[in-house]
Amino acid sequence: MIMTKNEERNIERCIKSVSGLGAVIVADTGSTDRTKDLAESLGARVCDIPWNGFGPSKQLACDLAETECVLSIDADEVVTGELASSISREMSAGDGADGYVFRRVTNLCGQWILHSGWYPEQVLRLFRKDRARFSDSAIHESIECQGRIAFLDGFLLHFSYPDISAYVSKLKSYALISGQECRRRGGRAAVAKMVTNPPIWFIKKLILQKGFADGIAGLWIASFSAAGQFLKYYYACKGDRR
Repeated sequence: MIMTKNEERNIERCIKSVSGLGAVIVADTGSTDRTKDLAESLGARVCDIPWNGFGPSKQLACDLAETECVLSIDADEVVTGELASSISREMSAGDGADGYVFRRVTNLCGQWILHSGWYPEQVLRLFRKDRARFSDSAIHESIECQGRIAFLDGFLLHFSYPDISAYVSKLKSYALISGQECRRRGGRAAVAKMVTNPPIWFIKKLILQKGFADGIAGLWIASFSAAGQFLKYYYACKGDRR
């Protein structure tokens, strides 16, 4: 299952990486580019769904699947051959776990990030439908799985940030959503956190999580993470006014 909106840059690479794992469902939330046409040309089943935030929308997309197990990935992610083989072996066994975790590594502007809190990252993306659900969070959603969790070999490659402008755009979008959620919860101490959190996050990313080992990319991550914290609590204070 792949959820999309204007992903013509990524969708072909993503679908091809999972083409041998069974039927592919693309749940589209309003693309205006060639995303849906490209997906259909590669044999995917394309369904239009409303956008209700990441968690609720991904659960709606998951409900479209007719199989017992669902692999949920984003359009900017790629399943490596090793991971695809691990998934195939586990599904063929037929008596495995209820959820499966594997490693994800993220590419920032052509560089694989191996520190900065981005790696090692373990994500649960393969699960039995009757034993797992997406959380209701509008952002940073998670899969809540009941039952046994197992680990699979192989990597999920994340091509989320092809350039700095894409990074900044996503950061601002996520900060706005996070700020709105914070405001709905009451926005307690938002003003204080707007001041204190940015330097804390800068130090956390660059020093404690060894972002310095990622070079200039690590400095970008630390700086933009700090800026994201400022924007989150700024939006919590100001609502949706930009």
